[in-house]
Amino acid sequence: YHSKQAYLSVKKEGDVIKTILKPDTRYDAIINFQDKNVSHGYYQIIVNTSSKISNEQQAYTAGYAEGYMTSRLIYMYYENMLNYQKQLKLENGSYDWDPFYREYAKNQMQYINDNYEADKTDQFWIMAHLTLEWLSGLTAGYNANNPKRYHIVEDFYILNLIGDQKDLSYFIKKNIDQEQNHRCSVGIVITPDLRNLFVSHATWGSFYTNFIKIVKTHNFHFTGVRTTQQNVHFSSYPGFLYSYDDFYVVRNTANDQQLQLVITETTYNTFNQTAKEEFLDKQGHVVPTFIRVMIANWNCDSAASWLLDIQREISWTYNNNFLLVDYNLFKKAQEEADLNVRKQTLLTGKLLSSVEIVTGMTAETDETQNLIENQFVASLNSPRDEKLYNFSGYFDENLLEKDDLWSFYEGSRFCICKKMLPKVDSIEKIQEFIRYNNFLGEECAKNDSARVIAARYDLRTPEMTNRNLGYSGATDAKIIDLELMMQNQFMIIVGPTSGGNSQLKRFNFTEIEELYKEKGQLKPKPLGVHIILPEMWGTVCQYGDPEPSTAAVVCCIVIPFIAVGAAMIVWKILFDKKALKQKYAKVEELELMETETQDIQKNTKVKVAIEGQILQGEDEASNLE
Repeated sequence: YHSKQAYLSVKKEGDVIKTILKPDTRYDAIINFQDKNVSHGYYQIIVNTSSKISNEQQAYTAGYAEGYMTSRLIYMYYENMLNYQKQLKLENGSYDWDPFYREYAKNQMQYINDNYEADKTDQFWIMAHLTLEWLSGLTAGYNANNPKRYHIVEDFYILNLIGDQKDLSYFIKKNIDQEQNHRCSVGIVITPDLRNLFVSHATWGSFYTNFIKIVKTHNFHFTGVRTTQQNVHFSSYPGFLYSYDDFYVVRNTANDQQLQLVITETTYNTFNQTAKEEFLDKQGHVVPTFIRVMIANWNCDSAASWLLDIQREISWTYNNNFLLVDYNLFKKAQEEADLNVRKQTLLTGKLLSSVEIVTGMTAETDETQNLIENQFVASLNSPRDEKLYNFSGYFDENLLEKDDLWSFYEGSRFCICKKMLPKVDSIEKIQEFIRYNNFLGEECAKNDSARVIAARYDLRTPEMTNRNLGYSGATDAKIIDLELMMQNQFMIIVGPTSGGNSQLKRFNFTEIEELYKEKGQLKPKPLGVHIILPEMWGTVCQYGDPEPSTAAVVCCIVIPFIAVGAAMIVWKILFDKKALKQKYAKVEELELMETETQDIQKNTKVKVAIEGQILQGEDEASNLE
């Protein structure tokens, strides 16, 4: 598991866990781990479970496999998060979560278990129960392979609550968290001829914690729910059940039909203190967003069913604007030669669905008409819906600050969207948009390196903006269009944006550490980050300076998730009754899996983007198994 690529098979027999560092389909779960950190800035895991075992055994062994195989990364990420949050300092100088979160997590896990026990036929509670089984497995797998720090399930539950904590912190601080920053940008574009559809997302987060990334694939076979096979691809972090990078490609199977749904989101704040007092449940008798998202992902057979689950048992924490793009419907529309017929097909079927959530209020809308008429829809951390915008306190916050920072339609990023998104007609152009930061030459940005699509808070100058700098900003970008979806791929770009027309300097960890020292705010070096970034982000990639007219890209690769389809086929072959009767030698079994995979994948290519140009790379698809 310290190599570039490794397998682990896990089998649970009673209370005994058996593992083998090979892909063995007689086991309950198989994980493939790939270390692409030096070359592309992320790790990758693919987890397959057997359809022959119970739901609980699938969830537990899938979690165990991930916990065991990524234990080193989980340890580093967990320590980084505690050092970054600094919630509760212990006598030995280390940090822990605030006691409130521990009590909240205990209550919430008990609430989920009680509801599952009360009705074991309810699909929502079945899936909620399985998320806890997954976390239990993750914890056991981690502890079995990491002697540095022992953890209990509660620890990783609180880690997964990190998005929800922003709202829950109200119970600790008793005031609204007035952070002067946003989190994430989304741009969705449809071409005028309705022949291509682009979805792009940039995660904004801490440069201290957000650079141990894992691209994950779940391929499960839970029963008793809407879906017969759960197939979800997403960028994420060690120890996380969900993305937290806010980008999912869902290809579940239900009624012998495969879904092709892309889900992305940006986070909303709630400045309305009265709403927090009224709607937040201090006892935790609700289901947090990170669990509801995965229930919706695993159990959806349509955008409509996804929207039902995300709004059930709502916690009013980690509130977001979720956007759902139905690529099955879009592909169906491509069968029509007439533009008007294509348009009507998309409007009738709801190509783009949205739900906006702030504490105490939701707004569910069909954004298809908006998308077709304006050629784009954006999500920018501020509600588009006027009622939500006013109720959540965004309007009042702008008045208080005498600024339009929290405005959607009057804000800097929407100003940029109106300029750039209608011109998008290629991967290169959507990539340029989602990595865009020309704050020195962009009138919309108001000389602020954070009022752009891909923020760099570290370059913000208080003299020019009257706002504080910070060591955060856009840490990645994810992109998909029709062609990539047809090829079972999506693109991920990792690293703070640099270069471009403003000639943004690359992010330098050593330089930032010196600034921390000057301010007396020295933090421990983030574990894991310096393994790939000895000093300055991007030096290991050895790419030249970006051309002035292009968006800067540090590391980028298109993730082929067709490899999962190959895994399913191989899995089916090896689990066939006739196949199981044959006495394969272990070497022969491995050779069979590799041969089948390579044959299925022989036409799949990996594309590497360097400085905004797509280059054809080597065929890595067989290695993704």
